[in-house]
Order: sequence, then C-alpha cells, then structure tokens
Amino acid sequence: MVSTRLAILWALCAGGAALAMTQAAEVPQLNVKLGLWEVTTHPQVNGNLPITEEQLQKLPRISAPNSKPRCKRQSRAGRNRACSRNA
Repeated sequence: MVSTRLAILWALCAGGAALAMTQAAEVPQLNVKLGLWEVTTHPQVNGNLPITEEQLQKLPRISAPNSKPRCKRQSRAGRNRACSRNA
C-alpha cells in the first residue's frame, strides 16, 4: 500500500515538473504569412521529347508491328489472356 502511494506521488511530482518545464520554456513566435506558401507554376510544352534520340532507341518496344494480328489469333484461340479483345 505504501509503495503504491509512493509510486503515485512520484508520478504526480514528475508530471508536475514536466508541466512546469514546458510552461517555463519560451515559445518562439513564428512570423509566417500564409500567402508566401502558395506556389504557382506555368508549364510550357514545346513538343520535343525530354530524352535524346539515342536514349529513345535504347528503350524496349512496347509492341511489335506484327503483335496486333498475333494477339487477335491468340485471343480467338483462347490462349492469350493478356491480349484484349479489341486489340
């Protein structure tokens, strides 16, 4: 019983000390104007790719020129679920 009271007293003292320390610390006043945080962008697009022609040639091709007929044949046969029905 005594140890419980001592623990409660210690917790109250620690909490009070922590509260006193936070109240004693000076809180800096921030001079923030809300309008300064607004960002406006003006994108300009000119049609040129942002990569060089050499880098473009290194990219893997997404679809081969003959993939559409092959995809249709495989879709009709039910063998290729990755091809869409409209391909």
